[in-house]
Amino acid sequence: MRDYTYCPRCRHELTEITAEPANPHVRCARCGFTKWDNPLPSTIGVLVDGSSVLLLRRAHPPRAGSWDAVGGFLNPGESAEDCLRREAREEIGCGIELGRFLGTFPSVYGESGLRTLGIAFSCRLAGGEIRLSGENDSFGWFRGDDLPELAFGDVAAAVASWFAAR
Repeated sequence: MRDYTYCPRCRHELTEITAEPANPHVRCARCGFTKWDNPLPSTIGVLVDGSSVLLLRRAHPPRAGSWDAVGGFLNPGESAEDCLRREAREEIGCGIELGRFLGTFPSVYGESGLRTLGIAFSCRLAGGEIRLSGENDSFGWFRGDDLPELAFGDVAAAVASWFAAR
């Protein structure tokens, strides 16, 4: 909530409400504007081939140089499934086939402090050759015993969940 000091509606100073420490928010005493620290929904595609998962090395912050899964933030009005298909086309230039729902995983987006909720599915490539966008600078297939440092806690938890369920 550190990004909210003044009300975006009336510019009055906001008050941090901490009565429920697990559910922080800010409120404007003048106009009633309230901003909760709700997580941003994102998708995680654990792309699998046999006993390996596809990971992408991030080219940009946050966490540039560490590894990530296909996925991203949902657009308004977009389902998690459609988001994941869109992100796969954008990030690796391939279609995907969604498999099993792996779960939801809370995390924080890098050092931003923004809370996220990753919605994860196992997936398979639907054909085509991987062509990376500028978001990532390389990719690799990794087994559970040779995983690199993963960029975000929700991705690490989703990947671990897939390996545990194998």
